[in-house]
Amino acid sequence: TTEHAFLWTAATGMVDLGNAGIAGIHIEDSPVNVIGGGTIATGNLISGNDRNGVRIDGALATSNVVYFNRIGKDAALGTIGNTQAGIYVRRAPGTMITGNEVSGNGSLGAIAVCGDATSCPGGDIGTQGNNATSTSIFNNSIIGNDGAGIWINGAVSALVGTIAGGSNNISNNGFGPSPLPGILISGTGATDNQIDGNVLNSNNAAGILIVGQTNVRNRLQNNTSVGNGGLTIDLGGLSGTTIVPDGVTSNDAGDGDVGPNNYQNFPIITQALSDGSVQGTLNSTPVNTFTLDFYASTTCTPTGASAERILGSTFVGTDSNGDAAFSFTLTSAPNVGEFVRATATDVSGNTSQRSACIQAVT
Repeated sequence: TTEHAFLWTAATGMVDLGNAGIAGIHIEDSPVNVIGGGTIATGNLISGNDRNGVRIDGALATSNVVYFNRIGKDAALGTIGNTQAGIYVRRAPGTMITGNEVSGNGSLGAIAVCGDATSCPGGDIGTQGNNATSTSIFNNSIIGNDGAGIWINGAVSALVGTIAGGSNNISNNGFGPSPLPGILISGTGATDNQIDGNVLNSNNAAGILIVGQTNVRNRLQNNTSVGNGGLTIDLGGLSGTTIVPDGVTSNDAGDGDVGPNNYQNFPIITQALSDGSVQGTLNSTPVNTFTLDFYASTTCTPTGASAERILGSTFVGTDSNGDAAFSFTLTSAPNVGEFVRATATDVSGNTSQRSACIQAVT
């Protein structure tokens, strides 16, 4: 266990000492280590490192815990960022990241998890072959990093948010050289991740962005978003290796297209009433079951950049033509004048972009 230490700042926690191109703490092929303390006051301050604050490498580095640290911050709660990621998990399975304050970090963002089958940044250190499966990330404050708040790069079965144990606050990230989202899912083989119950506000691109043709079955539910620079959920694209948020992807009849989350079609809401009644339709894959999740916001922008409040969910089934109609009463009713939008998630976990908004009336 490493706790209550100032790593690569002066003893005051206010001066960047640097460390010649290495991580503040580096775990290689070593399991069941604990970095941090039982509270933020007894955790570590890990800042000013020339690469990553914490790096965990290798398929044998199982079940490590990073909790209740200040990473990229100084002792006065300003920032002395790490040059790359605050926390970088590379091909290490079962890592738990919780209770940390992660701010001011560089090009890889706040928390980066890489299991890409082709390559991961930083060289092949430790035992290879694991796709960084089953990382859990919850109850963290992830604010003001140059890169994405959380980057899932070819990793599998990550649990991010209340599905793991509590919401992450992921805000004001992605303001480095290129605009980046609150959460980025990219690389090759980033599948079966669950992003649930997080707050994603004022990030420089989308709230959540998925790119890459093989990155499917990523479940995105119960996340709220306000004031991001792009869509709340963007199923985007790549130009070579350049990330290209491409805005709203239109629905296609029968939903047979392939790509991020199989470009799951979103619902069409035709009516929303202030008593909670909603009506609409979904066209998607024939004879399938979908979860529809509904959200309210006080504004409706061209980018669909807000989903401020969770209203409730329902299930629908499509017929042999891929059509379904819905009419039900939401758990929480929208206020008159609020805007309602929805997502669809299929039984495999592919979540759509959010629908166009419709204003609630009496």
